[in-house]
Amino acid sequence: MIFFDVLALGSMAIYRMYHLDRTITYFAFIPLIMIAVLATFVSRITGRKFKAKQKAFEDLSDFSQENFYGISVIKAFVNELREIRAFARINQDNYDKNVSFIRASALLSVGVETFINVIRVLMIGVGGYLVYKTFSQPARFTVGDLTRYIAYFGSLIWPMMAIGRLINMRSQAKASLQRIDVFLDEPVEIHDDVELIGKETIDGKITFNHLTFAYPGSDTPVLKDISFVIEPGELVGIIGPTGAGKTTLVDLLLRLYNVRTNEILIDDIDIMKLAIKPLRDAIGYVPQDNFIFSDVIEKNISFSQDTIDRPLVEQMAKYSDVHDNIVDFPNQYETMVGERGVTLSGGQKQRISIARALIKRPKILIMDDSFSAVDTKTEEAILGNLEALRKNQTTIIIAHRISTIKNADKIVLVDDGQIQAVGTHEELFAANKYYQTIVIRQQLERELEGGGEHA
Repeated sequence: MIFFDVLALGSMAIYRMYHLDRTITYFAFIPLIMIAVLATFVSRITGRKFKAKQKAFEDLSDFSQENFYGISVIKAFVNELREIRAFARINQDNYDKNVSFIRASALLSVGVETFINVIRVLMIGVGGYLVYKTFSQPARFTVGDLTRYIAYFGSLIWPMMAIGRLINMRSQAKASLQRIDVFLDEPVEIHDDVELIGKETIDGKITFNHLTFAYPGSDTPVLKDISFVIEPGELVGIIGPTGAGKTTLVDLLLRLYNVRTNEILIDDIDIMKLAIKPLRDAIGYVPQDNFIFSDVIEKNISFSQDTIDRPLVEQMAKYSDVHDNIVDFPNQYETMVGERGVTLSGGQKQRISIARALIKRPKILIMDDSFSAVDTKTEEAILGNLEALRKNQTTIIIAHRISTIKNADKIVLVDDGQIQAVGTHEELFAANKYYQTIVIRQQLERELEGGGEHA
């Protein structure tokens, strides 16, 4: 609309002004050129200041959101005053950036109005001189012509003001677009290979073939020369200290990162040559953070399904030993869990995440430290249910407790990104001192807690 006003109304006004008197029109164009130069210069400044204003608002929003999420931790450590002072600093920065942007925008508006008034003065001065000359020469430019000319110029004021507003809007839009383009133009790194090998079903055999992996942008490998095989239907436990590379190992199975050729094979096929969607469809994943959507429990469990099957949802909730907790809620499976599952306990979130993975009936089930928030009794109940459910299903369990994986077909001991040993619980306990140390330490811990039960 602004562009049409400038183009149509402005063109007609300038045309009429030019035919009334060329000299005044030429003089009027000098400030117009200066307006264009000023607008170009100021728009660059307002663009930078608008981007800084948006970044300051982003920081303020992030800080506020983080404090709302962590309000219980802040109160527990009695750090309310420190967080309030930190908020005041960030808020002041946001205020300063906004004021700076408004000043630059005001400068553009005032500059345009100033040049408009300069043009008015020029018109009256030059026009008055031409009118004065008509008293000694044949009439060429009368008082009536000057009045008409100024009226035509008055119709130009809105288009000129609109140009200033349009330039200001464009600088803001450009700054916003640049921030959005950071996401929209991000190159896609994880994509299907051009030479895909078609495979309709996945049996669940996994081969790590001298896998060495470093995260993008880093030269330090987090996994070094990993080699072992998981046969279809096997239950494999992975254990090791924090930061050993256990989660990275299973993340690579989901194609969250690219790996080198033939370092990971699924059913003896290079994982890089398998289509991503069917590969991920074949995997049920229970992550460490147990992300829960702000929705009802039923939809969280049936997240992978196109339609909700209530009996199936309840069945999987029973397998993950969370059904009894759910039916105790006032709205049962229709209970809204809040943002990130804030109304649920850590154990409930873990078990809902397990049910969400089980409902896929995946060929490969990955459970990343999925029993850390439940007691041993609940853990044993879930593992017993899994044993009955997981017929011909390859299962990988990452754990810190030996009791979680002691009955696995094989246990992989990982430390510092390398495999230290592979074998059954009995084989590792008999041959590996580090594994013995873990078992004995956990056994002593359980005895001190009153369990008295051997690992």
